Amino acid sequence: MNDGIKITLGQKIRLLRESHNYTQKDLADKLNISDKTLSSYECNRRPPDTDTCKNIASIFNVSLEFLLRDDTCIGVLIPLEAPKKPDNRSYDTRISKLDADKKRIIDTILDMLERHNVEKAAAGE
Repeated sequence: MNDGIKITLGQKIRLLRESHNYTQKDLADKLNISDKTLSSYECNRRPPDTDTCKNIASIFNVSLEFLLRDDTCIGVLIPLEAPKKPDNRSYDTRISKLDADKKRIIDTILDMLERHNVEKAAAGE
């Protein structure tokens, strides 16, 4: 069983968009669709067609499999378990070596995890 946080296709699209500091309009323009259509994808009201999925994967340099796989979890992408002997310096060193785009992805994932924790606390879990 996977303990990661499952994310939908729409959430993946939003996560990728936000991690690259694109507005909905920015990404919609790149995809030649309206921002309303993009919003409907991100809100899971309707899925993008195959060509749009290919374009999204290309824009964000991710595989189509990553984008479309139903079982993709944040825990699979970035393990949530800390190492047995945490060494915060190694995390700082590893993160400092990443390019700006990857740092934005990490920031976005951390924001999502923090929101998830707040939601769990509010639900009394």
